[in-house]
Amino acid sequence: MTLTVKLEPDLEQALDARSAALKQPKSLLVREALRLYLRESASPFDLGRDLFARHAGPLLALFNQRDSWQARVFAGWKPTHAFVWLPLGPW
Repeated sequence: MTLTVKLEPDLEQALDARSAALKQPKSLLVREALRLYLRESASPFDLGRDLFARHAGPLLALFNQRDSWQARVFAGWKPTHAFVWLPLGPW
Protein backbone atom coordinates (compact mmCIF):
# COMPACT_ATOMS: atom_id res chain seq x y z
CA MET A 1 0.00 0.00 0.00
CA THR A 2 1.21 3.45 -0.79
CA LEU A 3 0.45 6.25 1.64
CA THR A 4 1.11 9.95 1.22
CA VAL A 5 1.83 11.92 4.37
CA LYS A 6 2.33 15.66 4.70
CA LEU A 7 5.14 16.57 7.11
CA GLU A 8 5.97 19.90 8.68
CA PRO A 9 9.33 21.30 7.50
CA ASP A 10 11.08 20.61 10.82
CA LEU A 11 9.86 16.99 10.88
CA GLU A 12 10.92 16.53 7.27
CA GLN A 13 14.40 17.85 8.04
CA ALA A 14 14.73 15.55 11.04
CA LEU A 15 13.65 12.57 8.93
CA ASP A 16 16.12 13.52 6.18
CA ALA A 17 18.94 13.84 8.70
CA ARG A 18 18.14 10.50 10.40
CA SER A 19 17.82 8.76 7.04
CA ALA A 20 21.22 10.06 5.93
CA ALA A 21 22.87 9.21 9.25
CA LEU A 22 21.57 5.62 9.26
CA LYS A 23 21.86 5.20 5.48
CA GLN A 24 18.31 3.87 5.46
CA PRO A 25 15.43 4.94 3.21
CA LYS A 26 12.89 7.32 4.75
CA SER A 27 10.05 4.92 4.03
CA LEU A 28 11.76 2.22 6.15
CA LEU A 29 12.16 4.63 9.06
CA VAL A 30 8.53 5.71 8.84
CA ARG A 31 7.31 2.09 8.71
CA GLU A 32 9.41 1.18 11.75
CA ALA A 33 8.16 4.25 13.65
CA LEU A 34 4.57 3.34 12.82
CA ARG A 35 5.08 -0.29 13.92
CA LEU A 36 6.57 0.88 17.21
CA TYR A 37 3.75 3.35 17.77
CA LEU A 38 1.04 0.77 17.08
CA ARG A 39 2.69 -1.85 19.27
CA GLU A 40 3.25 0.41 22.24
CA SER A 41 0.22 2.68 22.07
CA ALA A 42 -2.37 2.44 24.80
CA SER A 43 -5.63 0.55 24.40
CA PRO A 44 -8.92 2.48 24.22
CA PHE A 45 -9.70 1.38 27.77
CA ASP A 46 -6.37 2.72 29.05
CA LEU A 47 -6.93 6.02 27.26
CA GLY A 48 -10.37 6.47 28.85
CA ARG A 49 -9.67 4.92 32.24
CA ASP A 50 -10.15 8.23 34.08
CA LEU A 51 -13.55 8.70 32.39
CA PHE A 52 -15.12 5.29 33.09
CA ALA A 53 -17.53 5.23 36.04
CA ARG A 54 -16.66 8.84 36.71
CA HIS A 55 -20.27 9.82 37.41
CA ALA A 56 -21.21 6.79 39.48
CA GLY A 57 -20.46 8.62 42.73
CA PRO A 58 -21.75 6.99 45.92
CA LEU A 59 -23.48 4.19 44.02
CA LEU A 60 -20.12 2.88 42.86
CA ALA A 61 -18.80 3.00 46.42
CA LEU A 62 -21.83 1.04 47.64
CA PHE A 63 -21.39 -1.51 44.89
CA ASN A 64 -17.73 -1.96 45.78
CA GLN A 65 -18.63 -2.45 49.46
CA ARG A 66 -21.59 -4.80 48.88
CA ASP A 67 -19.94 -7.88 50.37
CA SER A 68 -19.13 -6.20 53.68
CA TRP A 69 -22.58 -4.55 53.75
CA GLN A 70 -24.33 -7.89 53.23
CA ALA A 71 -22.17 -9.51 55.88
CA ARG A 72 -23.19 -6.84 58.43
CA VAL A 73 -26.89 -6.94 57.57
CA PHE A 74 -27.23 -10.70 57.49
CA ALA A 75 -24.79 -11.56 60.28
CA GLY A 76 -26.29 -14.32 62.38
CA TRP A 77 -29.41 -14.59 60.22
CA LYS A 78 -30.50 -18.11 59.41
CA PRO A 79 -33.39 -18.82 57.06
CA THR A 80 -36.37 -20.43 58.75
CA HIS A 81 -38.24 -21.29 55.56
CA ALA A 82 -37.31 -22.28 52.05
CA PHE A 83 -38.16 -19.57 49.55
CA VAL A 84 -39.17 -20.07 45.95
CA TRP A 85 -39.09 -17.05 43.67
CA LEU A 86 -42.09 -16.78 41.38
CA PRO A 87 -42.31 -13.91 38.93
CA LEU A 88 -45.46 -11.85 39.31
CA GLY A 89 -45.74 -10.42 35.82
CA PRO A 90 -45.95 -11.62 32.22
CA TRP A 91 -42.22 -11.24 31.45
